[in-house]
Amino acid sequence: MSFIWNLLDPTRKKIAPLAKSGREFLGTVISHGLTDKTVKVRVSFQHWNFKFARYLSRNSNFLVHDSENFCRTGDKVVIRLAIKKISKRKAYYVRNVFKAYPRQTFYESINKEKRELFEVEYRKALAHYYTTELRTRSFDTKMLELEAKKGLREKAKLRASENVKRILTQRKAAENAAKKLQKPQ
Repeated sequence: MSFIWNLLDPTRKKIAPLAKSGREFLGTVISHGLTDKTVKVRVSFQHWNFKFARYLSRNSNFLVHDSENFCRTGDKVVIRLAIKKISKRKAYYVRNVFKAYPRQTFYESINKEKRELFEVEYRKALAHYYTTELRTRSFDTKMLELEAKKGLREKAKLRASENVKRILTQRKAAENAAKKLQKPQ
């Protein structure tokens, strides 16, 4: 019997057993949302190869029933074989989410004002880097130019996030100073 560490068990037991002989697998969700209540899960297997005297790995993709539409790409899930096939191509269902992938993106976590400020600063930084660094260089191939643009976009994101932090701290300091002036002592 194989075991996995169970993080989501309410009793927080140390291990959760997996069923034998292919009835349960631990896999990673590789796509979700294409069809309702269905996710694609990749399961990795290892088998011994006598010719090369080492373990070789194989992957299998399964269409899995997710009744609550909870799973997202990147989740580690335990899938179980259903007693009766769910549909023509689905024979497994999600038993539990073993390790959830982070759900909240950067843009969702900040409010609308910060997001707009970030986009403005990002466009400014990107235009600055394109005019100063990209136009001064010459590239032998298109691939080198694309890699340079990708690096500049990352630099622009970092610079924009730093500028947003600086601007927000300045605004907060100005608000605190205005509050202190308004309070009579």
